[in-house]
Amino acid sequence: MSLPNDAYGRLVSFLTDGTTDTYIAKTSPSMGGSSYNFPAGTAQGTAYLTMAQKENLRQFSNAATTFLNLAYSQDKRIEILMLMIQAQRAGLTARATYLAQYFTFHKAFLVYEATYAASVNAITIAANVPTTTWNFTTGVGADPGVTVAGALAITT
Repeated sequence: MSLPNDAYGRLVSFLTDGTTDTYIAKTSPSMGGSSYNFPAGTAQGTAYLTMAQKENLRQFSNAATTFLNLAYSQDKRIEILMLMIQAQRAGLTARATYLAQYFTFHKAFLVYEATYAASVNAITIAANVPTTTWNFTTGVGADPGVTVAGALAITT
């Protein structure tokens, strides 16, 4: 498993057999490196577990942002919010019900983000972190397809 660079800028790889954690630090991918062996679960192992968790969550955050922006751009999210406020103030319950589908979808997205982060942070062995992957389709559910035009077409 590749980990982020260490404090000295070296590329770090991690291997474990369950009893020994081996960290290989290289100054470049093509050069030889130094191997460091520690009993599994030692303080050094904890440091690399934290690094692996942070890297997984960084990649997840980037993927989550891309997923949400592909479904609804930031501008569309603001427009939907504005239309929802206007619909509620004007008593347009059918329009508000239509727009509420987006908010249900977005809440499911936020719950999935929190649940995924908790699952990664609960891992206790660094080698298991990369096997934890996300799936927004099953984690969040189907996009309800709310559109500004669809909301404006509803006049009640």
